[in-house]
This record gives sequence, structure tokens and C-alpha cells, in this order.
Amino acid sequence: MTEHADHRFSATLSTPDLALVGCLRALAEFSEQTGSNTVPGEDAGEKDWRAAGQKVTFRFYRALYRDLFKNEVRRLLPANLVRFDAESDDAPIMPQP
Repeated sequence: MTEHADHRFSATLSTPDLALVGCLRALAEFSEQTGSNTVPGEDAGEKDWRAAGQKVTFRFYRALYRDLFKNEVRRLLPANLVRFDAESDDAPIMPQP
């Protein structure tokens, strides 16, 4: 089983539409093929999205899973509603209390 700190490959997206945050969470869970599929979207709730200025960050166990996520987002969601803002290969998530 993977640890939270193992999910260090991140992608940060912005969207003005809260409903799309739920879609993005589902796509992140779908893309995380090994490890914990609940970890990628732990920081992608409404509160986090609002606090970050309508941005959400997803973290993945492997760069490949982040790439799968990016491909699915581009394939399924309109580019005018979702924008990739940043990505990192060293952004581990801390476990939630």
C-alpha cells in the first residue's frame, strides 16, 4: 500500500465551475491505477477550491498516472472550462488529520 508521501506527482488545474471539480476528482481516481485511488483528490474539495482561488491540485503515485489524468481531462472536458496551471514531480501530500 502506498503512503500519502508517495503521491508526489502533482497537477494543478483551475476551473470556474465547482461541478467540474467533482468530475476532476473522479478522473483523478480513475487514473490512479495502483496505490490509493482516494489520495489524488484529497485536496480537491469545495473548501480547498475556494481557498485556492478556484484551483485544485491532484497528486499521483506515478508520473504516468498524472499523464493519464491529463489526457482524460483534455479528452472529456472543455478547454474553456478547465486549464492546467502547474505540475510538479516533487509535491507530496500530507495526510489529513
